[in-house]
Amino acid sequence: MCGMYTFRKNERLSNYRLKSLLFDKGDSFYHYPFRVIFLLVHREDAGTLLPLKQYPAMSETFQFPAKCLVAVSGKRVKKANKRNRIKRLTKEAYRKNKIPLYSLLEEKGMVCLLGLIYTAKHPISYEEVEKSLASIMATFQEKISEQSGSVHLPRSKD
Repeated sequence: MCGMYTFRKNERLSNYRLKSLLFDKGDSFYHYPFRVIFLLVHREDAGTLLPLKQYPAMSETFQFPAKCLVAVSGKRVKKANKRNRIKRLTKEAYRKNKIPLYSLLEEKGMVCLLGLIYTAKHPISYEEVEKSLASIMATFQEKISEQSGSVHLPRSKD
């Protein structure tokens, strides 16, 4: 897999329908200062979960094992430059800490939609963001290991 230490456009969750799917059917947990929303799907089930009429082809959608969304609420952090800085720091910390997650997802034959929502009212330092994200990744890997046998979403009736 090329570019393990990058965070490319294909790794970002930007499709409206995929975002809706994440927020509708995803599980979540909280780890200060982030609320983490995730949806795990086996690769073979992803094709039935994502009908081709509504979503791009599987090979285009999941070139990487995970797609990540980073959000900072304007209600909590008022200044746009501070929100953008928090998003940059979070993306950088994710980029550095994603490799064990990717290898675990590849090993289990799964794909993942991941949302990181910043919930603190004030910006925090990069060291705190990176420490928090490393801990989130460890917790998330435990959840993947626990659920790997039973993560089949119900097939849609459409």
